[in-house]
Amino acid sequence: MEERIAKLEAISGKLDTQGNQIADLRQYIDLRFTEVNRRFQEQSEQIKELRSEFRIVTRWIIGTQVTIALFMLGLAAKILLQP
Repeated sequence: MEERIAKLEAISGKLDTQGNQIADLRQYIDLRFTEVNRRFQEQSEQIKELRSEFRIVTRWIIGTQVTIALFMLGLAAKILLQP
């Protein structure tokens, strides 16, 4: 009987140890997920900023092209309409 109690206590000790290891692992996994979520959030913010900057540059390029086209049309009109 004492032998069975000793075995049960040994098994109980092992289960407690494994329970603690599982709790530590869960905490570690939670920490890692939190870190990964934070990194994804940072990347998302950086992508939003990049898109905003890209829109500004695109508008500037289109504006420059329109200005050049108007200049060329004005120059062509001046050359063609001169007496």
